Amino acid sequence: MKSRFAFLLSRRFVFFYEKYPELHIVAAGSLLEFALEEVPSFGVGRVRSVFVYPLSFNEYLRAAGENGLLSLKLKASADRPLPEPVHAKLLDHFKRFLVLGGMPEVIKVYLKSKDLIACGRALDDLITSLKADFAKYKRQYLFYGLRKYSIQ
Repeated sequence: MKSRFAFLLSRRFVFFYEKYPELHIVAAGSLLEFALEEVPSFGVGRVRSVFVYPLSFNEYLRAAGENGLLSLKLKASADRPLPEPVHAKLLDHFKRFLVLGGMPEVIKVYLKSKDLIACGRALDDLITSLKADFAKYKRQYLFYGLRKYSIQ
């Protein structure tokens, strides 16, 4: 059943590429590679993978509207240290960034509400969704990972 699904999915991608090359098809999912692992050929030269990561500190500053502060940070060096008030403000932002964790949704909630409790709820929601998502895919991979780390 799984290999049939993978085959049909791969054929759909090829169909769209050949019949409608101007269309851009997006297939997304945290574990999409598991769903497609049985596809014999996966459109070499036709597929572009895009990965989403947590925000970096520089991205956090940009999202917080602190472009001036970011510019000063990027220009600083051992020869040209930041003025103490600027350094203190950057440290405050960095501590907040560490508490928030860099997840885009959590940062968005914080910047909108300044409510750390709401950020905690947003993070809990993300973790719950991630656990539910993992539960849908390849239990043997998860079991192997758990067993591998529990042995060490």
